[in-house]
Formats: sequence, C-alpha cells, structure tokens
Amino acid sequence: MPTAARATLTLSYPRAMSSSVGMMSSQPDAQSRMNGFRRCAYWRSSRPKTIAAPNAAARRGLIETAGGPGTPPTVLLLHGAGGPGFFLDRPEYRRYPEALVAAGFRVVMPYFAESHDVPARTARRTLDALRAGRVGVVGFSQGGFIGSCVAGTDERVVAFVSFYGGLDEGCAERITRMPPTLALHGQADQLVPPDRSDTLAKFVRAKRSLAAVKLYPGQEHGFRGDALDDSARLAVEFLTEHLAGDGR
Repeated sequence: MPTAARATLTLSYPRAMSSSVGMMSSQPDAQSRMNGFRRCAYWRSSRPKTIAAPNAAARRGLIETAGGPGTPPTVLLLHGAGGPGFFLDRPEYRRYPEALVAAGFRVVMPYFAESHDVPARTARRTLDALRAGRVGVVGFSQGGFIGSCVAGTDERVVAFVSFYGGLDEGCAERITRMPPTLALHGQADQLVPPDRSDTLAKFVRAKRSLAAVKLYPGQEHGFRGDALDDSARLAVEFLTEHLAGDGR
C-alpha cells in the first residue's frame, strides 16, 4: 500500500470570496489574510509541494503540481463542523483519505473554519483552481450536507458519498440532477438522525439517479471499529466504480 503524503496547498481566490480560514489548528498568518488565500489539505501517493499562488505565475505552478498530466482522479473531501482536524489530527479517521490514496485517487480537502464562509462555492472554486475534470465528492456530517449541494450543482461531480449527512434543503430547489450517491449512517446517530440519509436517497432517486443507503446498527455520529473500516471500503469501491479510467 503506498504511503499517503500530505501537504498544505494555498489557493488564491477573489477577495469577495475570502474570509479568515483556520489552517491546521491555528489561524492564518497576516500574509495569508492579506492575499485572500484559502488553504487545503492535499493527499496523494507521491509527495506534493506546498505552493502559494498569489499571482498567475505561481498559480501555474500549482496547476502543474496538483492538476497536470497523469494526475490521479480527484476526490474532494468535505469536513464537518468540527473542522479539518478530524482528518489531520485523528489517526483513525485519516484512514479515509489514506484508503482513497491507496486506491489511486488524489484527495483535496478545503478548509471551512468560519460560519460565514460559503463552503459550496469554496468547494467549486477549489476544483476550478485545480483544473479538476470528473470528480468524486465525499462529505462528512455538515460536509455531507454541503456535498449534496456541490454534487447537485456542479456537473464535474460524477459520484457522491455522504457520511452521516443529508440533503441541503436550502440548495435543493437549485438542483436539477444528482450523480450516483452512497449514504452511510449510524442507526444510533443522535446528532444527525439516520432518516436524513433516507431523505437524501429519495431525492437522488427522484432525479433519476442511483442512490444506496447503508445503516450501521449501534453506530453513532462518527464510525468506530469494523464500521469505520467497512465504510472506508464501501466509499473506495463506490468511487472507483464511477471514476474508474478517468485521469483527472
């Protein structure tokens, strides 16, 4: 199994889209705020660079490293309200991006650290900056709700996996299509009830797309033990099926 290297990419966005965004467990430095950067965690099997993109020339460098010829298929990982530390600081949950990298994907996780941020727009602009083609989206908890909006409004998304999330009701009226969707949920989840995944699946099927739901007995909000391993396996298999053979 290849080692999943992680680095921090810095993507440049228009100022109108910028807000203070936490990177790792700290706040961005003054230079990052001044230049209106956003940050992403980036996993792939070969070690990536940390790149700042304050101008077009540096941005071309980012594209060359993160989206050039031979780039693996992209999976956009959307964290929940607890922040990116869920995947950066907790070894058990790093299994998710590491399993995706081992299966041949590159994994990019935009940081959403402020309630006034516009996560769905940030996710789409992250894909723009990476020049991503067909992509998969994996969202956890709040990221699952955000992911439903991204998946339903961006035609680059060809597969969506929601972990204990649901349908973004505020976005639903703008959604005219949905990609094949897999929803994974704990039956004992008290924070986001499992019927939210059922609602998402019904919505996807109403858009004439494939939807599957798996409920894990006794599991709460955040999987443990065998359920964690099984859910990682199912996510990898689902994304591999729908992104197989795609080079971007």
